Amino acid sequence: MELSMNLVVKIAIVLIVLVVISAFITTQSGTQFTQSDANRIFNEKCLYYKSSYNCDYNQATADADFPKFFDSCRSLYGSERDSFTCLDVYCQSCSGNNMDKSKMPLGTKCTSFCQSATGLLKVGQSNTVFCSRFSSECGSSGVNCDVC
Repeated sequence: MELSMNLVVKIAIVLIVLVVISAFITTQSGTQFTQSDANRIFNEKCLYYKSSYNCDYNQATADADFPKFFDSCRSLYGSERDSFTCLDVYCQSCSGNNMDKSKMPLGTKCTSFCQSATGLLKVGQSNTVFCSRFSSECGSSGVNCDVC
């Protein structure tokens, strides 16, 4: 009886170790983007937001897959990126005048202008464009931008 109890304990330990290892591998593989996955998701969703929503910020950010787009953007362009910058700056289909900013919450737009101006200043580039947009469009937003 001792031999069979010893065998049962050994089998139980091996099973527990296998379950822990498989759980670790499963959780790790599901949460990380590869560079190619991030590029694919970002580019596909960028085109989708242009064709489906004409780059409307509120509709794009309400889309069920927007978190995947946003995670892929941050994976590609840095974790400090915000949703506005991902759509307006990095998404080529929506960048510049292609994106309808009139429907975007003012605070979101102004926070993004300030973050962009701060980032440019940190890397030693001129932030004049974003600061002038912040000054002209964000007076009533309640957003404070120390770099502008």
